[in-house]
Amino acid sequence: MLSTLSSAKKAALLNPSKHLQHLKSFITNSHIHVHKMMTATTTNLITTGLLALLAALTLYLLQKQNLRPSRHPKHPFPFLALPPELRLKIYTCFPPGETGNTKIYLINKQINAEYIHHHATTTRIQLSVSAKNYTHPSKPTSSPSSSSTTPPPTQALPPLWTLSPTLTQHLQKATIHLTLTSPLLGYSSPRDIVIPSPSPSSPSSFDPATQFPLTQHLTTTLCSSAFPSLKDIHVKIRAIPDPLWNPIWFWYHVSQALKSVARIRKISFEVEGWSPGQHGMERRRRTKKPLKDLPPQKKEEEEDEEEEKWTWVCERGHWMADDGPNGGGCGNVKGGGNAGEGVMAAIGGRARKGEWEFSVREFCMRILYDECGECVGPVE
Repeated sequence: MLSTLSSAKKAALLNPSKHLQHLKSFITNSHIHVHKMMTATTTNLITTGLLALLAALTLYLLQKQNLRPSRHPKHPFPFLALPPELRLKIYTCFPPGETGNTKIYLINKQINAEYIHHHATTTRIQLSVSAKNYTHPSKPTSSPSSSSTTPPPTQALPPLWTLSPTLTQHLQKATIHLTLTSPLLGYSSPRDIVIPSPSPSSPSSFDPATQFPLTQHLTTTLCSSAFPSLKDIHVKIRAIPDPLWNPIWFWYHVSQALKSVARIRKISFEVEGWSPGQHGMERRRRTKKPLKDLPPQKKEEEEDEEEEKWTWVCERGHWMADDGPNGGGCGNVKGGGNAGEGVMAAIGGRARKGEWEFSVREFCMRILYDECGECVGPVE
């Protein structure tokens, strides 16, 4: 019987253990393959189900967001029905920063007027005067037939800035960026500004408050009835020098011309592309008499007697020196008196007929770049 069987069947009958081992291995491999296929199928089903659930949840949330009543209110919020005090608090928070959204001006006339009033009374407005918005007026030419005693006709000065009347009526604080060039002042050389005296015996005189058309125009604008509430002005004099004009000449002449404007509280000096650390000027209240030499019962009486004067301050705001009586000291200011005379004489001031006069050299060397005692510290 064995002779009729094949070799494989003979091997299986003669060695059954080896045949069983091959069979067991085949069954095991088949089971593992089936398990892997079932696991992959289950994983794909779970992933597909999760994706479908996530898609359904996303669609549900989007539909709910679009159907929220706050997105499409039936009636607008009654903002104008709020109390004025509450509306002012909202104006304080909107728009945020100086470069916020300006669409609030376009809502209606009431909100426009309220917000401009709030903006003018709480914010420092930035204004600029440069060659872009100021043109030096041409000098009138006199014909030979015209009489020398006939005064030239007065021309209406064009406005320096195009501002809303509501803003100018309530504006309280402003910073004026004054960019100066020699054409803007109307003098190609500093030597041209000296006015010869009509009398050979008297020296030449120069009044910066009335000599420059720019300062006249600026003073007339700031002191006009168009700005009735304006009381705090910071003037930043930025000089752009040329071969004939040193920036200190710009600072010197224009600062002396603007010191007489009571609304100007601070004058600072800048130069294009360079900051050498120059001092500035501020109006500050100072006691008329030193209190350390007074008895205690009179100190309280004297503390209330303060006068406002121009003072020199360093970049950090430390007091350097008084600029003379009533803003004088570094210019031709009338009524010299004795107040501040010691300080001015100590730094080079010259008194002449009740006036304090400073040259540009003294303005630069003894005032503009003097060392600050508080910044340097006490000398040991």
